[in-house]
Amino acid sequence: MRQVQQQSEQPEQRQTKGFDAFQVWYAYRHINYAVLYFFFLTLLLTMINNTILSYFVFFAWLLLLFLIPLGIVIYLHIRSFQVQKRIDFLRSSAPHTQRILEPQPLPDAHVLHPPLIVRMRFHWFAWLSGLLVWLGLVFIPLITQFGPTIAGFFLNLPLGLGLLVLLLALYVLDPFRGPLLYPSFTITESGITAHYLWHRAVTIRWDEVRYFALTGYKTNAATETYELSDGTHTIRWRNPFSHNLSFYKPTMSREEYERFFRDLPAFIRAKTGRPLLDLRFQKFFLW
Repeated sequence: MRQVQQQSEQPEQRQTKGFDAFQVWYAYRHINYAVLYFFFLTLLLTMINNTILSYFVFFAWLLLLFLIPLGIVIYLHIRSFQVQKRIDFLRSSAPHTQRILEPQPLPDAHVLHPPLIVRMRFHWFAWLSGLLVWLGLVFIPLITQFGPTIAGFFLNLPLGLGLLVLLLALYVLDPFRGPLLYPSFTITESGITAHYLWHRAVTIRWDEVRYFALTGYKTNAATETYELSDGTHTIRWRNPFSHNLSFYKPTMSREEYERFFRDLPAFIRAKTGRPLLDLRFQKFFLW
């Protein structure tokens, strides 16, 4: 398969026991929920700081910008843990389940030609350029409206901090999201290695695989996640979608990258002899 970069030597990364990239991703998502709540809270503080409000208007804003976002964040946390609990149950029963995906990818050990590596790279220049644009959108209107005075600065400090933290959650942390959902891969005749953040790597031998499964929501293809597990280590990856790969991109062309992931399930089936299980479930309301 010429579209995948072939390599005879694996990167020097040690096996990371117990590392679960998607658990880190879930923690990152919970941080985003908390940050969004903090942002709404700073809007409330800005309203109090800049306006003399009647008691009625004050409590109306309190309900809108404090209690309602707090309730939404708590709801999302609860639903997230419920979803995670359900996924864990499906995983624990995966080696014994009969939930086989239909149609199955046909096993083909020749669709890929190991040893090969699929490398991902973060585009720092594009990311830094976008960060400067974001900072300009946040602070230039504040400076233009209130002037570069000390009084104006402290008057709008809560709003500025809220926007800055929101920027941190939605943009600055993006470099940590990509390698968790879309790791680099090294594939050999004996097994597969996923390379994550901070030189963390997870390796699974083909002859030790206990299950190969597709998880996520049946109604949302963007959440579909492949899992490969030997009972101790788990490798997970999502199919590439353009809106998830803004700054974190493969070194090969996008067509070659997508072709690799289309062929990978058939290759894994041939190497492991395991069927592709269907562990997807219906989407929860408002989730």
